[in-house]
Amino acid sequence: MRAKCEMEAQNKPLRECKVVAKKIERSVLRMTGEIQDGNLNDVASSLPLQSSSAVIEIEQKLKEPEYAQAMITFIHKIKGLSENLSRVIRSIFSDDVLELYNWDGTWEKIVASGQNFARI
Repeated sequence: MRAKCEMEAQNKPLRECKVVAKKIERSVLRMTGEIQDGNLNDVASSLPLQSSSAVIEIEQKLKEPEYAQAMITFIHKIKGLSENLSRVIRSIFSDDVLELYNWDGTWEKIVASGQNFARI
Protein backbone atom coordinates (compact mmCIF):
# COMPACT_ATOMS: atom_id res chain seq x y z
CA MET A 1 0.00 0.00 0.00
CA ARG A 2 2.78 2.42 0.94
CA ALA A 3 4.68 1.66 -2.28
CA LYS A 4 1.58 2.49 -4.31
CA CYS A 5 1.16 5.86 -2.55
CA GLU A 6 4.83 6.68 -3.12
CA MET A 7 4.56 5.75 -6.79
CA GLU A 8 1.47 7.96 -7.22
CA ALA A 9 3.28 10.83 -5.49
CA GLN A 10 6.25 10.41 -7.83
CA ASN A 11 3.98 10.35 -10.89
CA LYS A 12 2.08 13.52 -9.91
CA PRO A 13 4.65 15.97 -11.43
CA LEU A 14 4.67 13.89 -14.62
CA ARG A 15 0.88 14.09 -14.90
CA GLU A 16 0.98 17.85 -14.27
CA CYS A 17 3.61 18.27 -17.01
CA LYS A 18 1.48 16.29 -19.43
CA VAL A 19 -1.52 18.54 -18.72
CA VAL A 20 0.55 21.69 -19.27
CA ALA A 21 2.05 20.27 -22.48
CA LYS A 22 -1.42 19.44 -23.80
CA LYS A 23 -2.65 23.00 -23.08
CA ILE A 24 0.37 24.47 -24.87
CA GLU A 25 -0.15 22.15 -27.84
CA ARG A 26 -3.81 23.18 -28.09
CA SER A 27 -2.86 26.88 -27.98
CA VAL A 28 -0.27 26.45 -30.72
CA LEU A 29 -2.70 24.51 -32.90
CA ARG A 30 -5.32 27.25 -32.48
CA MET A 31 -2.81 29.95 -33.37
CA THR A 32 -1.70 28.10 -36.49
CA GLY A 33 -5.30 27.41 -37.50
CA GLU A 34 -5.02 23.64 -37.28
CA ILE A 35 -7.85 23.51 -34.72
CA GLN A 36 -11.03 25.44 -35.39
CA ASP A 37 -12.22 27.48 -32.46
CA GLY A 38 -15.80 28.78 -32.43
CA ASN A 39 -14.83 31.84 -30.38
CA LEU A 40 -11.92 32.59 -32.70
CA ASN A 41 -14.25 32.41 -35.70
CA ASP A 42 -16.71 34.70 -33.89
CA VAL A 43 -13.95 37.23 -33.19
CA ALA A 44 -12.75 37.17 -36.79
CA SER A 45 -16.25 37.64 -38.19
CA SER A 46 -17.08 40.56 -35.90
CA LEU A 47 -14.05 42.71 -36.75
CA PRO A 48 -13.47 45.49 -37.55
CA LEU A 49 -16.04 46.97 -35.19
CA GLN A 50 -18.27 49.39 -37.12
CA SER A 51 -20.27 51.08 -34.33
CA SER A 52 -20.21 51.92 -30.64
CA SER A 53 -22.95 49.33 -30.06
CA ALA A 54 -20.65 46.68 -31.57
CA VAL A 55 -17.92 47.80 -29.16
CA ILE A 56 -20.31 47.43 -26.21
CA GLU A 57 -21.31 43.96 -27.37
CA ILE A 58 -17.68 42.84 -27.66
CA GLU A 59 -16.88 44.41 -24.29
CA GLN A 60 -19.52 42.15 -22.72
CA LYS A 61 -18.15 39.08 -24.50
CA LEU A 62 -14.60 39.88 -23.34
CA LYS A 63 -15.71 39.24 -19.77
CA GLU A 64 -15.77 35.53 -20.68
CA PRO A 65 -12.23 34.09 -20.34
CA GLU A 66 -12.55 31.84 -23.41
CA TYR A 67 -13.64 34.73 -25.62
CA ALA A 68 -10.89 36.98 -24.24
CA GLN A 69 -8.32 34.28 -25.02
CA ALA A 70 -9.70 33.95 -28.54
CA MET A 71 -9.36 37.73 -28.98
CA ILE A 72 -5.75 37.61 -27.78
CA THR A 73 -4.99 34.77 -30.20
CA PHE A 74 -6.59 36.69 -33.07
CA ILE A 75 -4.62 39.83 -32.23
CA HIS A 76 -1.40 37.79 -32.22
CA LYS A 77 -2.31 36.47 -35.66
CA ILE A 78 -2.91 40.00 -36.96
CA LYS A 79 0.23 41.37 -35.38
CA GLY A 80 2.53 38.59 -36.55
CA LEU A 81 6.17 39.45 -36.04
CA SER A 82 5.82 43.18 -36.66
CA GLU A 83 5.59 45.80 -33.94
CA ASN A 84 3.02 47.80 -35.93
CA LEU A 85 0.32 48.56 -33.35
CA SER A 86 -1.49 50.88 -35.76
CA ARG A 87 -2.18 47.94 -38.10
CA VAL A 88 -3.65 45.92 -35.22
CA ILE A 89 -5.88 48.77 -34.05
CA ARG A 90 -7.16 49.42 -37.58
CA SER A 91 -7.96 45.71 -37.91
CA ILE A 92 -10.08 45.84 -34.76
CA PHE A 93 -11.84 49.21 -35.10
CA SER A 94 -13.24 51.06 -38.11
CA ASP A 95 -12.19 54.69 -38.61
CA ASP A 96 -15.67 55.86 -37.54
CA VAL A 97 -15.37 54.04 -34.22
CA LEU A 98 -11.80 55.24 -33.64
CA GLU A 99 -13.02 58.84 -33.92
CA LEU A 100 -15.29 58.29 -30.89
CA TYR A 101 -12.47 57.27 -28.52
CA ASN A 102 -9.20 58.48 -27.08
CA TRP A 103 -7.08 57.09 -24.27
CA ASP A 104 -8.16 59.41 -21.46
CA GLY A 105 -11.53 60.67 -22.69
CA THR A 106 -10.55 64.27 -23.34
CA TRP A 107 -12.31 66.46 -25.92
CA GLU A 108 -15.66 64.84 -25.08
CA LYS A 109 -14.61 61.41 -26.37
CA ILE A 110 -15.14 58.01 -24.78
CA VAL A 111 -12.36 56.81 -22.44
CA ALA A 112 -10.49 53.97 -24.16
CA SER A 113 -8.23 53.10 -21.23
CA GLY A 114 -11.17 51.82 -19.17
CA GLN A 115 -12.36 49.35 -21.79
CA ASN A 116 -11.70 45.60 -21.67
CA PHE A 117 -9.89 45.98 -24.99
CA ALA A 118 -7.24 48.08 -23.24
CA ARG A 119 -6.52 45.23 -20.84
CA ILE A 120 -5.86 42.80 -23.67
